[in-house]
Amino acid sequence: MIRLQTLAFTLTLTVAVEAVVAIIIGVKGLRQYIVILLMNILTNPLINIALHLLSAHWTAGRAPFYFIILLSEATVVFAEGMILNIFSRQLPVKPLILSFILNLSSYLTGLLFSGLIFLYSLYD
Repeated sequence: MIRLQTLAFTLTLTVAVEAVVAIIIGVKGLRQYIVILLMNILTNPLINIALHLLSAHWTAGRAPFYFIILLSEATVVFAEGMILNIFSRQLPVKPLILSFILNLSSYLTGLLFSGLIFLYSLYD
């Protein structure tokens, strides 16, 4: 089972990266950042738990699993775009585009961390 520390780390990393990217893009107002925080509290653990459980029982090879990851991430981008559309005001870009940019940045950061952890484990 996925550990609570892992979920907390991935959520913290996601929120930190997405907040920095939101600042760079020009998102303004405490309300917007609270929405970003809350939508990540909702979606990040769900996708991580679902993908962890799926990967533990996946036997169909890597390529189909990568497609499932892509589909899952696209679902999160869409859901978060809808959340931003409903609860945020005066965004510098359209909500769905903002969701895509934020999620892409945190996903790529997660891949980087995973790669670094893997490399570290080779020399440990």
